[in-house]
Amino acid sequence: MRASSLLHLSEDGSTKDFECAYPILGRFVYIHMVGGEGSLSLCEVMVFTTQEFSPDRCGNQVEPLELTTFIRKCYEFQGSRGGSFQDAASYCQTRGGLLVHSVDDLTLPFISAELERRRDKLKSKLVWMGAQRRTGIGAGKRGWFWVSGEPVRDFLWAEDQPNNYNGQQNCVVIDGGRKWRWNDVTCDLDYLPWICQYNPSNCGSPDRQENSTATGKDYRVGQEVSYECPTGSLLVGSVSRKCAASGFWTGSAPSCKYMDCGTPDPVDNGRVVLLHGRTTYNATVEYVCDTNYTLVGHPRRLCGTEGRWNGTKPSCLQSYCPLLSPVPSSSLDVQGRRFGDRAHYKCDSGHKLIGNDTRYCELGGTWSGDDPTCKFIDCGEPRPLEDGDVYLVNGTSTFLSVARYTCGDNFTLSGVETRTCLETGFWSDVEPTCDIVDCGRVPPILKGEVSYENGSTYLGSQIAHWCSAGYRLNGVRVRTCGLDGRWNGTPPKCEEIRCPPPEIPKNATVVYGGNDRSSAESFKIGSTVQYRCVSGHIVQGESLRTCQATGRWTAEVPQCVLVDCGNPSVISNGRGLLVNGTTTFESVVEYECLHDFKLIGEPIRTCQEDGHWSGREPRCTDIPMIGTNDIEGADSNRADFTYDSSRTVGIAIAVGAGALLVIAIVVAIVWMRTKAQRVKNTENIEVNRSLEKDNATVMSFSRLALEAAEANSTPYSNGPGIRHNPNGLVTFAAGPQPIYANVTVNGQNLSAPNASAVARVNLGAPPSPPHAPPRHNNNNNTSTANHHAHQAYGNNRGAPVGNGHHMSSTLQSHDV
Repeated sequence: MRASSLLHLSEDGSTKDFECAYPILGRFVYIHMVGGEGSLSLCEVMVFTTQEFSPDRCGNQVEPLELTTFIRKCYEFQGSRGGSFQDAASYCQTRGGLLVHSVDDLTLPFISAELERRRDKLKSKLVWMGAQRRTGIGAGKRGWFWVSGEPVRDFLWAEDQPNNYNGQQNCVVIDGGRKWRWNDVTCDLDYLPWICQYNPSNCGSPDRQENSTATGKDYRVGQEVSYECPTGSLLVGSVSRKCAASGFWTGSAPSCKYMDCGTPDPVDNGRVVLLHGRTTYNATVEYVCDTNYTLVGHPRRLCGTEGRWNGTKPSCLQSYCPLLSPVPSSSLDVQGRRFGDRAHYKCDSGHKLIGNDTRYCELGGTWSGDDPTCKFIDCGEPRPLEDGDVYLVNGTSTFLSVARYTCGDNFTLSGVETRTCLETGFWSDVEPTCDIVDCGRVPPILKGEVSYENGSTYLGSQIAHWCSAGYRLNGVRVRTCGLDGRWNGTPPKCEEIRCPPPEIPKNATVVYGGNDRSSAESFKIGSTVQYRCVSGHIVQGESLRTCQATGRWTAEVPQCVLVDCGNPSVISNGRGLLVNGTTTFESVVEYECLHDFKLIGEPIRTCQEDGHWSGREPRCTDIPMIGTNDIEGADSNRADFTYDSSRTVGIAIAVGAGALLVIAIVVAIVWMRTKAQRVKNTENIEVNRSLEKDNATVMSFSRLALEAAEANSTPYSNGPGIRHNPNGLVTFAAGPQPIYANVTVNGQNLSAPNASAVARVNLGAPPSPPHAPPRHNNNNNTSTANHHAHQAYGNNRGAPVGNGHHMSSTLQSHDV
């Protein structure tokens, strides 16, 4: 151990005092001085100090000069600072300690001596200590307690203390004016020094016994160190120590004890091998046997803690056995002749082996056990069975032979089926018997019958079950008489065959017939179901279904579909409109005639439940024309217009508020005209009109119309070839030359030859008709269309053509 101060040369027998870095117990030590030529040997070291360990183990958070140690504790004397009791307590707690506490007769003299030594440096001769009075009520809430929470049991008060002078002296100081004894003061004195008490923050270098070593360099609280001994030495004590919260190592340092077990005992027919080349503690010796010898015991031994080899000495025994011979009436199978090999004996057929059938080669060269023997055994032939038979499976009756028993038809074996010849010379078990098997007759089943297929009820017989008409079998039909004297399976039952409730399609009603139950949950065979459809529907499929013997209804489920009357018949010179757009039940068709035709009959027909349209189709008849004057040789009869392919165009003249004005203009022009034009009957009328708007404004009348009016001498009379309707519709009939109309649509003049909406009337077939003015499409959404008489069923693409009330274009003739 290195001393903290250099030693001067000393003479033999002289005494030298010096301080060591770490505590040293009194024992023989030597000190090697740095820089010296040798080492200093000392017979005894006397330690004169109260410090058990170096203050540097108390941590680095405080000044080393103010630290000292005593009885395994660190003490910090803060004499130059001052504060209240709370300031002092907080200071110590922030450094991991408390105000000095648990002061007793042993520690107070130490503290007093340290304070006396520092008296001149103390800020006050009153020094805080960690005791305080509690003034509560109840156990642990009243009296003096240390800051560690323990109650103060031994008091070291100064004379006349404590006096609680002002009733608020609840803290304790060490009073330098009273021989450093205790005094009670108020806790708010803010200028008193204090003493902190700590546990060491590390345990320092662990102590070690002679010849031992310690591993580990971390000596902080919670860390461990391990001890080791030199090879061949036994560690006596704990192998590890831990740095406790107190700042000291747990337990004590272990010691090293030198152990030598000596040379191990030799073994016959073998040798001893030292695996580690030594015989000291923890060394191992191994035993090895010579050839043909086997080691008996543990092959290794260890030098133990008692200085002896553990276990017992093994031995080497011979491991090769002599030849074996088989015994009479046997065979021998030898696996080998070395230790552990096996020899197996087997007797001939009909012989019983007496003894062990297997022997083993043991250590020492001998076989285990003795030779077995083989004894001949014959049980004789077994007796035959009544109503049965017995035969020898192996063809022999000697030892281990087997006899098997069987029974005849309709009989069952009672007892064991096979018997074995035993070593006693008798057959095993009791001889079986053959018993007859009769399953008996079965009771009849309800709504069915039972037939015995074989005419008997013995073993293997069969019965069949049948059900009456209208019933089905639930269970097995055929049952067999078994060995247990019972018919296999369970008796079946006859269940009535019934049909499930029939499906009822949408829009249908059903009527049940022939069923024997009021509910409609099931139906007997022959029951019927009649399907009917609601109004407007007809049955598609079979309307009557019957419950069959299979439990199913005949035919498929019918469906109820809507009645469809089909397209209504067409009428000449008119059309039919399908109001609903359909031809099914309750659909409606409305008929209307073309201009100048009258509807005869009902205009509306309805699709009826029987699939026919109601009533009869109406017809359109021509409206007769009234007049007696001819226009230049025109036919005096009415001029009927026939339209190519049954097509007629009614040209309506819209009248309204300006009707009177138009008539006045016509009358004036008629009186001015001096010559009328001839008008002849025509075959067809081609009308080119605008489809964008249905209303057209008439700008002028045809000369034909004017001359007709003049010829009748009455502007509004119906002369020959001209028909006036109350709504202003004009029908032309007469002359051979074509007539063109000048029409204004939407306020735009469409006069020939640039008019896009021109009405041309072909009157007969003139020899050389003038060319019609050209037709133009001026992108005013106008189009040229031939108006034909046609039938429309539910597709109202334009205004009706009936009596002219819906005709939107008014057409009048004009001069060419």
